[in-house]
Amino acid sequence: MKKQVHLAFCSGRRTLPLVAGMLARNLARWGHRQDCDLQLSVVYDPSYQGLSPLDFALSGAVERGFSAVSYLGPGAWQQLAWMRQGLGLDERGFNALFRPRGYCSQKNLALIHALLAGADYLLFLDDDEYYAAPFPGEQGGLEWEEGDLLGPHLRGLQAAAITHGVETGYTSPIPADLDRYLGEAVRRRLGAALGLGSEFIGEHTFVLPGRLARCGNRMELRCLPRPLPRERGVVRMSGGNIAFDLAAVRQGLIPPYFNPPGARGEDALLGAQLGGLACHRVGACIFHDPFQRYLDITRGEYPPHLAQIEVAPASLERFGGAFIGWLRYAPLLLRLTVGETREREERLEQMQAEMDALGPLLAQALGWEGFAQGGQELRRYRERVEGDWEDLQRAREAWVRVVRGV
Repeated sequence: MKKQVHLAFCSGRRTLPLVAGMLARNLARWGHRQDCDLQLSVVYDPSYQGLSPLDFALSGAVERGFSAVSYLGPGAWQQLAWMRQGLGLDERGFNALFRPRGYCSQKNLALIHALLAGADYLLFLDDDEYYAAPFPGEQGGLEWEEGDLLGPHLRGLQAAAITHGVETGYTSPIPADLDRYLGEAVRRRLGAALGLGSEFIGEHTFVLPGRLARCGNRMELRCLPRPLPRERGVVRMSGGNIAFDLAAVRQGLIPPYFNPPGARGEDALLGAQLGGLACHRVGACIFHDPFQRYLDITRGEYPPHLAQIEVAPASLERFGGAFIGWLRYAPLLLRLTVGETREREERLEQMQAEMDALGPLLAQALGWEGFAQGGQELRRYRERVEGDWEDLQRAREAWVRVVRGV
């Protein structure tokens, strides 16, 4: 009997149809249309780029690559009202799971949709990730390969509850030429301050941001699968190219996605709650293109080289948004990963003092006023962290009842 595999985009960009087209071709090329019952969910938010729901519609040719395609817009969560009433769910917990509040509610909606459809596995995909990877060429330049996206996940899920593929391309939204605008001492200070409340940022994060996009490493791929790294109490994951064994979800072993309203960090907050659950890196390679500079890759046209991301209005807005997002989820991440209240407060006090000082400096040097609000945003989310913690606990309790009841 064919395994039912649900694939889900949580999207806000008009580039989605191009990426979904590349996905359909990849699945067909590697034989998965014959091996699996493939279903697709597009969980979309048109407000992100001021779009229409029609901007997320896929062509008939792409839709025919799946046995079912569902479009879940901002109002789709209201169709789950029967669940809250029938399972007797706490309203605050239900709203924390499904009421629109960013990517976490979109992902939870996709998970429930897959469970209701009876799927065996769910693969999350991002609309700025493409299903090819660059490798260093023997004669210089790049060699591009469009590998099997789904197969490594399906094989990996035989021994793990969660699998995560390999990311190439631009692994962070940090512009490459920050050193032209900020001295090394300031960049070190910024990394150390953000690192007090981050699962991945440290003193050196901004010291050498000028590295080129990441290429694939064939020797590394030969060593996969292997356990995902845990850093500072968090299993490191990103938003896409990540698959769940839905049997583990149904058993309540995998908690829901969650983030405070207006914040990000849903992947880090999930990774902080996985305990000893088996989570493996597998050899499904993607190319991350956060600034959509290389959309031609979705058409099979590959660049001979990759440029650095420089400070410019678009990259600054993306970097600034990430900066504010890191600050907003830091208090809750520390609530999850640092057991001692005194240590948490000392770290947050130190982080607060540095953000109050660095925010205006960053705004002046980089020309994006949002940086000046960094200290204020951290203070605001520190003040609400106990309420966010309570929301998370209620969401987790409601989640267990939902996944065991659908």
